[in-house]
Amino acid sequence: VEMVKAGDGKMTQYCEQISEAFVDEVIEQKPDALLIGGDISFNCEKLSHEDFILKLERIEKAGVDVIAIPGNHDVEYPFSRGYEEKSSYKADYTTNADFLEYYKNFGPDIAYTVSPDGFSYIVQLGKDIYVAAVYTPQSFLTGGTVCEEETLNWLDAELAKLPENAKVISLTHQNIVNHYPDDNFSFEYTIYNADQLVPILEKYGVDVNLSGHIHLQHIQETKNGLVDIATSSMTIRDCHYGVVMVNNEEINYSTQNIQVAD
Repeated sequence: VEMVKAGDGKMTQYCEQISEAFVDEVIEQKPDALLIGGDISFNCEKLSHEDFILKLERIEKAGVDVIAIPGNHDVEYPFSRGYEEKSSYKADYTTNADFLEYYKNFGPDIAYTVSPDGFSYIVQLGKDIYVAAVYTPQSFLTGGTVCEEETLNWLDAELAKLPENAKVISLTHQNIVNHYPDDNFSFEYTIYNADQLVPILEKYGVDVNLSGHIHLQHIQETKNGLVDIATSSMTIRDCHYGVVMVNNEEINYSTQNIQVAD
């Protein structure tokens, strides 16, 4: 009960119903792809990932490509817990190797290029439409998140190879720009070396970055106009997800509430 109270508004006790309703909607709407920007598990519990993968398999079987990256709660997070009636216990947590094995069929399998660490990759969704999924691991020593140098070098080299008229959407878990004026707060939620990542995205004309992490719906721009859209946690009322429509002229973003009652 105390854990749920401290869950910053997430309806943790209804995660199963919310996620099942979402899976049904994805299968019914059949988009070109489903993008998952991390924090799939509560605190890196292996059983949570194993259960969620079963849901993703249903979506993939329905003909929808799944593109997933981990968030800071998904790998090497040392606070995994299981809950019983009157107690909690230490649960098995997900290692980096576990995640790469679990999610190898949800993004890396359809990517035409994968980063050296195996977590970041670029997928072509349609004619001249690309998604660059970029992993930014968290340091528990500093509390911040960083895009590793080898990932930055890989991303720079691979984006340079894309057609000049390509429409590119990048996907990160943490934000690429501060969404709050408080620098202390932003340090924990904005990518620590965003000043290295953002120029690469801007140099190659990335149109929009999709992020999350702050559990609130908010849109912010970099100084040069690159839009970072943070979609709130799906388990916070009104339980919505982002819908991205792409054509040759523009990219449109809106939110859709999950019909959990149905």
